[in-house]
Amino acid sequence: MSPAADAIGEALVEYAAPAAGARLLDVGAGRGAVAQAAVARGCQVTAVDAAPRMVELLAADLPQARVHLMDASALELADSTFDVVTGGYLLDVLPDPAAAVAELHRVMEPGGTVALSEPCPVRPRLEWLHELAADFWSRPSTEQAAAERTAALERVEQLLRDAGFTGLTTDGWERQIPFSSPGRMWDYLSNKGVGEALEVLASPEREEFKKRFLKGAQEMQSAHGLALDQDAVLFRARKP
Repeated sequence: MSPAADAIGEALVEYAAPAAGARLLDVGAGRGAVAQAAVARGCQVTAVDAAPRMVELLAADLPQARVHLMDASALELADSTFDVVTGGYLLDVLPDPAAAVAELHRVMEPGGTVALSEPCPVRPRLEWLHELAADFWSRPSTEQAAAERTAALERVEQLLRDAGFTGLTTDGWERQIPFSSPGRMWDYLSNKGVGEALEVLASPEREEFKKRFLKGAQEMQSAHGLALDQDAVLFRARKP
């Protein structure tokens, strides 16, 4: 797991503020960024994910936690079982987020806390990168993507209220991942999924994308410094 993933996991657990010994459920656990941070804080952690491979890897990496294969929209867990429920970048990838939020509410003890993180809109200084990707793959414009992301964040708040959560608060979290050169930034992104995405392009298109990427990164470095933003909106609420 990357230091970047560790950082957002730690941020979400800190925002949830569980007491030592709290029964914490992490939904959509993935490789365990949130679960590991919760174990380090002294929580009794149960982690679930819908991907068998993720469950297998996390169970091996984090024997201190109970790890299960489970659908977020149909948790095979008893009512009122957990003091804290977390979900890192969870709702954005689910086909039925309303059902999932209802399940988070169901398995939580009255007085318990839910804490979620969701992606932020694209930062203005990285719009060039979003627009570059849109030229090669089917993606919305920067303006449309920003509007869709803002609407998605508003929906998270409404989903929590509709499920019966109260005392909703939100906060922003961000940090930058700096790079010394456009080549370093290219290498980093190539190992984070860009390399796989380029495989669907013909060779001339791949070369053109890289050429334009390096040019855009050089211009960014000259104007603002070269860095990627890792950020999130954090949500916290309570079950009455």
